[in-house]
Amino acid sequence: MGEQVAEPAGVTVWMVNRETGPDGWRGTLSIEDDGIVFRPSDGGRPREFAFEQIRRARRVRASPVLEVRLRPTAGMRLVGFYFIQPPNLEPSADVGKIMRRRRAKAAAVGTLHRWNAVKKQEITDFAKRLEDRRAGSAGT
Repeated sequence: MGEQVAEPAGVTVWMVNRETGPDGWRGTLSIEDDGIVFRPSDGGRPREFAFEQIRRARRVRASPVLEVRLRPTAGMRLVGFYFIQPPNLEPSADVGKIMRRRRAKAAAVGTLHRWNAVKKQEITDFAKRLEDRRAGSAGT
């Protein structure tokens, strides 16, 4: 039997899916024996995603986001874990409605792009550890 490598403590993330809305829930994400676990900072119920439920986990290109695709049998199909607070998509009131939306989206994309440079390696490492653990659990 191989030597068990201890996982680092959970990382701070915001979980975003249809349950949380675009602002997400802040908490910690950790890789555990049977899957990944999100523990909300507000003390709410942890969300567990078993390795066998996960189809794919990858870093979304040019963003500080880990995308986890789940099997159809799971309650939802896609969960995003933002390694920064999700940018605000609410338009400001300083210009017309269409321009406000465009500015809000452009500002959000800019924020994600800037933070990508800071968080890229952390997310890549987390996704690799997750995929390694998933592959190891499939063989047992």
